[in-house]
Amino acid sequence: MSTQTPGQIALRNVRFTYVHVDKPWVKQGDPADKAKYSLTPVIPKNHPQVAALQKAANDVAVAKWGDKLNKSVFPAVCIRDTDLPTELKHRAKEGFGPGVLFLNASRKPSDGPPSVRHASVGGGAVQLSPATNPDVYPYSGAMGNVVIKFWAQDNVHGQKINCELVAVVKTADGDKLSGGGTDTEAAAQDILDAPAEEV
Repeated sequence: MSTQTPGQIALRNVRFTYVHVDKPWVKQGDPADKAKYSLTPVIPKNHPQVAALQKAANDVAVAKWGDKLNKSVFPAVCIRDTDLPTELKHRAKEGFGPGVLFLNASRKPSDGPPSVRHASVGGGAVQLSPATNPDVYPYSGAMGNVVIKFWAQDNVHGQKINCELVAVVKTADGDKLSGGGTDTEAAAQDILDAPAEEV
């Protein structure tokens, strides 16, 4: 785990789901200007970086609101838990199940695409190469690492901790989830958080 800037964390050994890193994606029915690059990493709740992940989000909230942060009504955070009653419908989804956390990381096209790499071993060392070959490109069900950055939203639409997708590194293959390399729009629409008020 490394933290380059406040709120940024390199999360390792995650399962990729709802992968849209090759081009911006928009939910069916949403205007085209809402399209974003996105990926939903899934980790077990006993993942060794859970505490660091939660701390990174909390640090951003404290830095933004300080003493004004109402701990009893903590701003909505994009880290979601399939064991909570509000998330039970996701437990049955392929690639999720009980006892996992997931978060919806996205990136605006105006910020450019996330860095996408493939990890391979060469000369006794791990090499990170641009993932230009379809055979090594990230897909839903693959395993890897992601660099994400939490940021605070505070406007007329409310307070929220959102998650920006910075970089993606595929490290291992896994069972492809429904829809092959990219999940179907119908499935993604049911789970991805891309509310119109998010800015």
